[in-house]
Amino acid sequence: MRVKKRKNFSLRNFFRKTHYYLSNLVLFSIFLFFIINLASLQIFKFTPSASTSESRASIIKAPRGEIYAVDKDGNLYSIASNEVFYKVYFKNFRNYPKEKLQEFYHQIAKIITPRVSLEEFLDSGQKLLFLGEVDLNKRKELSKLNLDVIWFEQDYRRVYPYKDLIKIVGFVQEKGVYGLESYYDNFLKKVDGLIVDGKIKRVPEKGYDLVTSLDINVQTNVFNFTKEFMKEYDFKEAIVIVMSAKDGSIVAWVEIPSYDPNEYSKVSDFSLFKIKGVEPFEPGSVIKPFLYSLAIENKLITPQAKYEDKGYVFVDGQTISNWDKRKYGVITFQEALNKSLNTGSIYIQNLLGEVKTLEFFEKLGFEESTGIDLFEEVGSLKTLRKPFGRKINFFTASFGQGISVTPIRLISDFLMFAKDGTILRPFIVKEIRSDHIEKFSGAITSKPISQETAKVMNEMLQEVVEDGYGKKAKMEKFWVAGKTGTAQVFNKELQRYDDRKMIHTFLGYFPATRPEFAILVILKEPKDNSIISSQTAPKLWKRIAEYLVDYYGILPDKY
Repeated sequence: MRVKKRKNFSLRNFFRKTHYYLSNLVLFSIFLFFIINLASLQIFKFTPSASTSESRASIIKAPRGEIYAVDKDGNLYSIASNEVFYKVYFKNFRNYPKEKLQEFYHQIAKIITPRVSLEEFLDSGQKLLFLGEVDLNKRKELSKLNLDVIWFEQDYRRVYPYKDLIKIVGFVQEKGVYGLESYYDNFLKKVDGLIVDGKIKRVPEKGYDLVTSLDINVQTNVFNFTKEFMKEYDFKEAIVIVMSAKDGSIVAWVEIPSYDPNEYSKVSDFSLFKIKGVEPFEPGSVIKPFLYSLAIENKLITPQAKYEDKGYVFVDGQTISNWDKRKYGVITFQEALNKSLNTGSIYIQNLLGEVKTLEFFEKLGFEESTGIDLFEEVGSLKTLRKPFGRKINFFTASFGQGISVTPIRLISDFLMFAKDGTILRPFIVKEIRSDHIEKFSGAITSKPISQETAKVMNEMLQEVVEDGYGKKAKMEKFWVAGKTGTAQVFNKELQRYDDRKMIHTFLGYFPATRPEFAILVILKEPKDNSIISSQTAPKLWKRIAEYLVDYYGILPDKY
């Protein structure tokens, strides 16, 4: 028979085993300490029921991820954060008599105003009652009462420190609604914890934080400039987007009127929640440079080539005139762009033909999402297709009426004249932070025109500002490339364009020889309909550009 050999006693093995058991004992003690303290904090206070077999499950709310803006030095500013509060509940588990319950009620009422009456409290039976919400200090006061008929559920309230400044953040109603809160809801909200019978079954997982490219100082100043300007000219609505020409990141996004997301429930006009920068509109004459670029790409025109402007065009039984009702005779296409003549863009569209025009607008992505991290609508070219597609529709489309595009698509596409013909994907969130940091940057989505065409258009757009209707955006030490646009709003009730409702637009970038920023200014429905966009939007654009120069220390390119 084989006999097992007895192991010799080893002092090393003894200490090793002792260390193992002690380590596990320490870990168990830490875990026990955590559970005891969790209960003592009364995040959840569980009272045994009459039936010992009854199982109790409660949720530990996980905090939502925060959203940050930055400044030029990379410092973070919370634009959506969490505030801890506690929900207070009551249930007469112990079947206390009414005399005792009345005493409890008065004790509680000295600290908070219960959301139930004394009668409801006394006659609740085994019904669960919600008494209200309290902060940490009030919770501590209630805890000192040592009442085993109340307990607390920790929760988080979303807080927006900058109130109506940043509309694109959105707000939260159980889940994210509108804006970044909605688009990134699955990142911002992760898994709630779970307690069953007083034991933690699932640990809560905090949501991921978002770091945006929004510069809090630029956002604040653009908001204030726009608000002052709207008051001066009595505009009804405004959209201003500032985009980095280097990577497509959004530096500021202002929409007025706005609302305070801390008090979204007080808003009666729900259309106010919608983000207008991702909703399509008829852009007006800012669309003209795109048609010019296609004609230059196809070698149909040059800036100095000429055509005869008669002041109007007759098509499909209707007359289309220049905006100023004037005729200019034989002029260059550069002059036509400077003066924003409708006849110039109509002439170009006629040279291109309907097929090429529609294909180019499709290539520019007017009916596609830009990829911006907001839930974006898309524009429409349906008037250029069957059963529509009449010649007059192509003529009006050449100066931005009858077709639609979103503001974010407009600024993204326009920047191709500064970026060698390439279009960048715009974005707002540049980092998602969890246990690691995921970074985002700009990406080229398409290249509708050549580098050579983009260079020609860049120079033409500089001329528009130097010697055309973009003059009010002209800067002393910087070359600016830009274009104005004045559009009428289609009135659905009247089924026609309403000359009492106008949209003023200026879209440009600078320094034009080495672009840093593109700025889109859209001002809607001025009280005075006699003014045009060249008198308004470029002025606000210039004020914003001058601030960017000072803030970022941008060096001049005009000598």
